Amino acid sequence: MLQCAHGLDVSEKSEQGVEIMNSGVVSDQYIHPPTSPSGCSSHATHTPTLIDDWPMMYRNTLLMLMGGLSDKEIGDAVGVSKRTIHLRLNEWIYPALNVGGQGARLQAFLVALKGGVVPVLQTEFYKGAKEIHLTDSEREVLTFLGLGISREDIAGIRYGAVRGVDNHISHIHQKFGIYNQIQVMHIAHMLGLTSWESGKPEQVV
Repeated sequence: MLQCAHGLDVSEKSEQGVEIMNSGVVSDQYIHPPTSPSGCSSHATHTPTLIDDWPMMYRNTLLMLMGGLSDKEIGDAVGVSKRTIHLRLNEWIYPALNVGGQGARLQAFLVALKGGVVPVLQTEFYKGAKEIHLTDSEREVLTFLGLGISREDIAGIRYGAVRGVDNHISHIHQKFGIYNQIQVMHIAHMLGLTSWESGKPEQVV
């Protein structure tokens, strides 16, 4: 057994014997290479990340969050309730990453990215994204969002009022069929507006 910072005993075994790779929702790309007892990967090509010594259920929950899945979608993938995923995030994963409060999900994405955790792009979900037409303003807002900049800060930088930014975000969500900030960051990355190569979102010049 491993013990988290809050004293919660957790097991390396997947809950209820459900294997994520067999769920039909996410692929085995979410599964990290096996780690040695020291926490270092036994896979020759694997670059160590800050979550290598985490129990598998927490690693995969974070990886699915980084893929843009909601609590319900993550729960459906591993055979547990939305509430269980919510508790897992708030009682273990967010404290482990030292994030919390409003925007914790996005903060977790950014901290994990900086720690070497590479998000798995849901290519089927974003299929056809490059063919979708964006106005210049929508592309600009999408770039800002892809850098992890909040709607309030975008308004301060460029548009003056949050309402104008929200209108553009609404159009972006509708056009791509997405619904959260992490999915927006994936779209910006896939369209070549931002890059994650440095371990943080940066604008592609």
